Amino acid sequence: MPGIVGYWTGGSLYHIAWEDDAISLMADFSGYYFWFSAAEYDSFHTFRWKLDGDRLTLTSIREFHFQGDDLIKPKKLLNNVVCFPSDTIELQVIRTIRESVGGREIPVLIFSQPLFYYTQTEFGFDRSDVLEVDWHRRKIEQLKELGAWA
Repeated sequence: MPGIVGYWTGGSLYHIAWEDDAISLMADFSGYYFWFSAAEYDSFHTFRWKLDGDRLTLTSIREFHFQGDDLIKPKKLLNNVVCFPSDTIELQVIRTIRESVGGREIPVLIFSQPLFYYTQTEFGFDRSDVLEVDWHRRKIEQLKELGAWA
């Protein structure tokens, strides 16, 4: 079983068409949760994380929205970022092995509750180098330039 660092996605476990969820946990203890919708915009939650046994704690949580690579300002937000009432989320995480969409066995993270306001709780391992995902790397670089990266 690999460590928890990497890019984990619901699309590894379930056939997706219009939207997907993913969580990225980087080796420097920064990370993000990504929700993609072909019909709307991308939601990008950044955070710091730590793992203590089976407890995953996310802190310094902020939410951004993108249309393609452009940071946007949805009508429901006063600016491009939402600060949550509590900037800490604690979850139990179970690590297991499941069959992927492609029929092979892959590591899976199962969280005790959905993250933020989405429903996905199971994420299959996709890759260990998070920054290989070009469209995510461009968003991260943009947030770092703005001084908004967790």
